[in-house]
Amino acid sequence: MLKQNYYIETIQLSSKMKHSKITQAIEEMKAYITKYENNPIESYPQDAIKEFKKEWIETTPHFIPYEKLQPYELYENCLILHTHLLHLRGGVSSKKIEQIMSFTHKYDRQKGGSPGNKHRIYHNIGLCWLCLGEEDKALNAFKQSIFSCLQHGLNRSLSPDVAYKFTKCSDYLLEDLKKQKLTLSPPQSFNDPFDCPIIELLNHNEKASQVIRKAYHECLTVSCFSCNTGREEGEKCDEREAHLNNLMWAHYADSHKGICIKYNFSMLSLRDLIKLEDCHICFQPIKYSDDNLADYSSDKRESIPLYDSFFLKGESWKYEKEVRLIMYDPNGQGKHVSIPIPGLIEAIYFGLNYSSEDRKAIKDALTNKTFVSYECERSPEDSSSQIEKSDSEIIFTKQTRPQPRLIPKKVPILFYEMEKDPEHFGRVRVKNSVSLL
Repeated sequence: MLKQNYYIETIQLSSKMKHSKITQAIEEMKAYITKYENNPIESYPQDAIKEFKKEWIETTPHFIPYEKLQPYELYENCLILHTHLLHLRGGVSSKKIEQIMSFTHKYDRQKGGSPGNKHRIYHNIGLCWLCLGEEDKALNAFKQSIFSCLQHGLNRSLSPDVAYKFTKCSDYLLEDLKKQKLTLSPPQSFNDPFDCPIIELLNHNEKASQVIRKAYHECLTVSCFSCNTGREEGEKCDEREAHLNNLMWAHYADSHKGICIKYNFSMLSLRDLIKLEDCHICFQPIKYSDDNLADYSSDKRESIPLYDSFFLKGESWKYEKEVRLIMYDPNGQGKHVSIPIPGLIEAIYFGLNYSSEDRKAIKDALTNKTFVSYECERSPEDSSSQIEKSDSEIIFTKQTRPQPRLIPKKVPILFYEMEKDPEHFGRVRVKNSVSLL
């Protein structure tokens, strides 16, 4: 009994000591931030670098029971200041940066902290590695910095209800159809060098910009779709459908020899489907503006908003009515990436100049494949789906997991043929549809 009481008293004493250590660390970090965060960088003494304590990281997982604050907020702000000092005031060494990287990875693995703060920490670490001439290590740090930046600034899990992809017939397409996958491409492979503004705006001689640009080249992939938009005054209702866009057929579907694929994302959570925890995905409509593009001249390179960095194009591309899926993988190697999309293809449209061989190959590739629709057995007030409108009036559905009363139903994929519209010269219309069965 005495031994048990002694054990309890020892645990209580240890807990008090831990509490005291944590309280001390919190006060030290608060003092560090107060002392240095608002001062000009030139006024920081060299001792400011030495005042950062590696012991602080050991206490951060225990903040919540003792302080009403985010568990890593104080430590992150200290680390941002410390890495900033290392870069601008000297004191950089490989050992020091490796140590900071280990600290950062440690709380990163614990799923703590703010993506916005992590972005700044990793960015500063990348600059420190560049000071040491370690370009490969700087590249890896910048990749993590961009990943955290996108998590912080582009975190909307939306997708359009329906999206259309115009494409030529190829072995790559057949492989995607057979395996029910969607291929995303690096933006540097696109026909428009300004298609993803962030890539071009980083195209100058500053060393950090060159390495960050390389990070985007290796980690960013994109898939582009057309969407239905609000119809213009005087148009018939069916003429607002994206698959009737004759310019898209001419430019992207191999002069009508290719196809248009209709994807239905209305009940899909992309995050659940892709299941890549270390990647960031975002589905957004393109904003078309010549004025915004003109603003991003060489003297304003750093002022571009995050949305514009990936989803801004000139007015001349407005006919595309584009929505864009981007995926950022910090472990990427600059190659095309395929993601699974089972049951999302609702229909295939064949262009005016398709060949019978291509039609047969595409239908064969989709043999035994179906489109999965959902029958809803719940009342409207129980629905967890939410509709949002973007600036371009494209309707997006907020992604939620299908509820128990959403019943999946497999239906045949439909095949459509296009024909010239006899009532409107220069336009196309749907000729007929034939199910896979």
